[in-house]
Amino acid sequence: MFVSCTGMARSGSTWSFNVCRELLEATGEPLIAGYYGEAEALDAFIESRGLEVFPGHVLLKLHQPAEQLLGMICEGRVRNVFTLRDPRDCVRSRMAFEGRPFEDALMGVAGNLIMYNLFVGVTDTLFVRYEEMTVDPATEVRRLAGHLGLAPDEGEVSRIVAATDLEAARRKVAGLDQRRDAGMMEIGGRRIDAETCLQMGHIRDGRAGAWREALDPAERITASAVLREWLIGLGYAEAGELDAEAERHFGATPAAA
Repeated sequence: MFVSCTGMARSGSTWSFNVCRELLEATGEPLIAGYYGEAEALDAFIESRGLEVFPGHVLLKLHQPAEQLLGMICEGRVRNVFTLRDPRDCVRSRMAFEGRPFEDALMGVAGNLIMYNLFVGVTDTLFVRYEEMTVDPATEVRRLAGHLGLAPDEGEVSRIVAATDLEAARRKVAGLDQRRDAGMMEIGGRRIDAETCLQMGHIRDGRAGAWREALDPAERITASAVLREWLIGLGYAEAGELDAEAERHFGATPAAA
């Protein structure tokens, strides 16, 4: 089975990856799982390792597929999982975690959502919402298992929930800055646990709606304008709410002389 865990950056894609990893490991079949880059670099890795014909499971974590992997997803040869979150919370989280300027974080989130438009239109992708995985992870574990054609019993579901919860993640990243073993890798100056793809500083304030305090008024208005159709289409905002916020903001701006 070939599985890709894609999604919006900072939307819980690492959680979905680890749930899938636990599910696939439990089958006892050979498994290649991890983060091996993005876009064309990942396509090259897939081809160089012959992953399309690997006699077991392949599980890849990424955000931006390129031509080869995207074609495999669209043709149904890869079981794709795409995590979603209020785009404004993703902007806020990318600014905090990655140190990105607001404009860069916003454009990155918009890019992820353009990919969402493709997946929702032509693929059998499973969409998992951050807000639901944090409230009822057991239900989302069952949904992920079903997408992979697996049927774990309730004891196994409970085990996976515990193995992938916030406390387990905190234990995994604790001391990561001191590790020098083969299970640690470094990308872009960040130390990453190779098995789980958890990074230093990965676990932060994950409250839904935290964008309201973190983004200033101009950033909120700009994000709402750029992301408007996705916010409405995904149910994170109503048109009237966005219009009223813009009117309040611009109504307070003195008219030009």
